[in-house]
Amino acid sequence: MRALLTLLSAFYSAVSIAGPFGLEMGMTYDELNKQLKLKQVRPFVFSTTSVPNGHPDFDYFTLLITPGHGLCKINASTKTISTSAYGNEIRSKFEGFESSLSSKYGKVQKFDRLRSGSIWKEPRDWMMGLRKKERTLASFWEGEESPLPDKLGSISLEAVALNTENGFIKIGYEFKNSSECIDWLKTQRDSSL
Repeated sequence: MRALLTLLSAFYSAVSIAGPFGLEMGMTYDELNKQLKLKQVRPFVFSTTSVPNGHPDFDYFTLLITPGHGLCKINASTKTISTSAYGNEIRSKFEGFESSLSSKYGKVQKFDRLRSGSIWKEPRDWMMGLRKKERTLASFWEGEESPLPDKLGSISLEAVALNTENGFIKIGYEFKNSSECIDWLKTQRDSSL
């Protein structure tokens, strides 16, 4: 009987944490640090290389955790992706993630643009334009038309160039408490003025 109760407890714990990467809005630093071995990056921002429900392409995570709000935001980055100057491999990986996220979270707003007047306009300049921040490849889910699940306020997906041959994809999940967290952080930062 004890084994059955332990099994059921583990099952319901896993089911109750259905948020991105197995993390939920409001989880405390103590709860998260027990599982994830957090390292402080800056005040209230912590990094880890593993999460409860990981994904094989993502190997670095940052979490915004405040004392009064708990977990507010998750950012995840893929391993470095080798690509051509044309960015084919980055774009392909981005489109795969975008498709998966759209099937789960619905309608997406996509931005695939080159800034007007950029000199990086040739197809072979795609990665350089991205590196110089004159090209954008990003998608957003904001839940304006229909609420996002898992207490999420918004989701972002973005391609990033490290140089003309390497880049990565980053994904950000902001929970509904994110704006309160950011306001609180601003008051902490500005309290010494």
